[in-house]
Parts: sequence; C-alpha cells; structure tokens
Amino acid sequence: MNQDVLKKWVAELRSGKYKQGEGHLGMTDEDREEHFCCLGVLCELALDEGVPNLNREFNGDALRYFYNGREDFLPKPVMEWAGFDNKNPGVPYVQGEDDSGDLFDKPLSELNDEGLSFAAIADIIEQEWIVKE
Repeated sequence: MNQDVLKKWVAELRSGKYKQGEGHLGMTDEDREEHFCCLGVLCELALDEGVPNLNREFNGDALRYFYNGREDFLPKPVMEWAGFDNKNPGVPYVQGEDDSGDLFDKPLSELNDEGLSFAAIADIIEQEWIVKE
C-alpha cells in the first residue's frame, strides 16, 4: 500500500470536508448536497491528485457518482494508485463470521455503511496500514 496515499486519505477523512453517506461511492441528496463513503473519499482524492485514466460521471437520475463506471467499489486506477489489490479493501483486525463460521476481514465499505464515522475509519487505517516511523 502506498503510504503517502494512505496518509493523505486519513487526513481527508478527518478534514470535515466530506459528508458521510452509505451504499455508494458518492451521491447527492434531493437538495444536491454531496455525500461520500470512505472509499468515495479516496476516489475524490485520486481525482484531486490527477490519477491518470480516472473519471467521474454524475448520473442525475440516480443522484450518484460513477468513477470509471463504478458506483460501489474502487475502480482499477484508484486501486493501483493506492496500492490495493482489492476493490473493497478489508481491515485485518475487525473480524466477523460468515455462515460457515470462518473468520474474514471486514471491508471498509461495510464499516462505513454500518455507521462507523470517518474519524473512526481513519483511526483504523492509521492503526492497521500506516507504517510507524
């Protein structure tokens, strides 16, 4: 994972610049107020940083943002830029059980959609992925 990107992402999540939403990377409400999930904040950061081959389109009927056609998880240019090998990265210490009883990593998108705040998600990213100097 790209440590510089992770640090910028954590800062953006804590900045107060973004209203938190769920279910989609980015969306607007009826009043055209923008909301983003934690992965959508990373997509917005990637756009601000000029990541090549990344675009954002707005579907006015659905009131959603699409990043390279994706509305739910990270598009490939953002994954590559951030150094993720998964479009919906999970954190290793937040565990849940599936129907088989096996443990698995909990995706950040699920933590976001379950109501964990951006600040708490930033803390998890910092704790689990940012290398301490």
